[in-house]
Amino acid sequence: YKLIFADIVRREFFHGGELSPSRAIAHYSRRLNIIDRAIRAESARWGDSKRPGQPYTRGNEWLAERNRIVRGYLRRRTNTVFRQFQDRGWYPATDAPDFSPHGGNVTQDFALSITSPDGGTIYYTMDGNDPRENLTGTPLGTAYTGPVTLSSTGVLKARVRSNGGEWSALTEALFAVGTEEAGADNLVVSEVHYRPGSPSAEEITAGYNNRGDFEFIELLNVSPTPIDLSDAVFENGIDFNFRSDSEILALDPGERILIVKNAAAFEFRYGTGLPVAGVFQNGTDLSNGGENITLSNDTTGETIQDFAYSDTSPWTEAADGHGYSLTLACPAAGAHLTDPLNWRASREVGGTPGGEDRISLADWLSTHGLAAGQEESDLDRDGLSALLEYAVGGDPNDSSDGNVFLPAVASLEVDEQTDNYLVLQFPRLKGADDVRVTAEVSADLITWSDAGPVVDYQFSSGNLVEVLMVRAPIPAGSEAQFIRLRVESR
Repeated sequence: YKLIFADIVRREFFHGGELSPSRAIAHYSRRLNIIDRAIRAESARWGDSKRPGQPYTRGNEWLAERNRIVRGYLRRRTNTVFRQFQDRGWYPATDAPDFSPHGGNVTQDFALSITSPDGGTIYYTMDGNDPRENLTGTPLGTAYTGPVTLSSTGVLKARVRSNGGEWSALTEALFAVGTEEAGADNLVVSEVHYRPGSPSAEEITAGYNNRGDFEFIELLNVSPTPIDLSDAVFENGIDFNFRSDSEILALDPGERILIVKNAAAFEFRYGTGLPVAGVFQNGTDLSNGGENITLSNDTTGETIQDFAYSDTSPWTEAADGHGYSLTLACPAAGAHLTDPLNWRASREVGGTPGGEDRISLADWLSTHGLAAGQEESDLDRDGLSALLEYAVGGDPNDSSDGNVFLPAVASLEVDEQTDNYLVLQFPRLKGADDVRVTAEVSADLITWSDAGPVVDYQFSSGNLVEVLMVRAPIPAGSEAQFIRLRVESR
């Protein structure tokens, strides 16, 4: 029992564990940031309750105490408690072995060195097992005689057995072989199901009577290289730390993984075999009204993704309880997740967790009897090129569907003021992610700007299309206004 306890101490007190100084300071600092300004109001209300005439303030007492804890107490406390454990015999006198480096991303066939500060014999395993037999203490691992060749991603575990027969605590670390660290250039949030459809009668009978049970977030590797997720952590939106909470720590190129609210409910609705990494932690869930989602590298502090979604225009309303998920159109490195026009409703009710519902331009052309290079053709002579027909969900062989753009002057309330605005309503094919549709505004048909039009609303029309309406930035008046659409290949 004491050795198992020592293993936990070794894992959490050292190498960036949850109770190491760096992590303790990081956790404490996150809470500090939340109340940093609110403490002024606290001081104004209660600052003089214990010291009339000389209230406690943020600038004096609170900041001084904060600095004392961060700069002194938390930096020393881990080592103080560790020494207390040693003094009471709760931690072995034999020091645990050290890896060089201690986990992380390494090259293929990397030669890993393991050292023992106290001598003795190092035993290690690469299959996830303990190098020491739990009951008899018999060595089960391989005796270390020289650098260990790492040929595949996995967890390496090692202990030292002293010359007197005492076993050290366990040192363990994940080595991601031939992978890159998760970052903004290789990992994106590709799908968010923040307000799923209501549970069915069968789901309610099975005990899943809350639509929130079916929430999920999907991540996608958009790089040509496998990536290591072990340092990734959600800081806003949901709580989830890949190192401690995930069943999946590496992601191959083009692969997707899912973090779900309720694993059993998710499996009941979507079936088995999907790449579920884990579940939302600490009772967190996705906000029905929209919120900020932040995914960071917990070791480097790098922000991997940081964006806010919403359930109001210009974000699609189809994802707000109508059964569709919020899906990133054409996910790629550098995708602007903050732009609502880069998101759309899923083509299918329930979304496509672990998969995609994109309609490629090449497949669409082939389905309609066109070949690559005919994107600018207008075979049905309805005034719409094939590329534009693809964008709006038209048929390049049917001339009757050319009139899909509806310009009008509409009375709209903007910033609590009702005025007449020039608007243009048009359909957008769900999944037509190989093109980007933008609106432009002009006063003279010569100079056009994409900074003017405002997407006023989006709504779903079944599984095929969404309908968008853009409006001019200023109310209609005596001056001329024009709006047009630009469709470009991504």
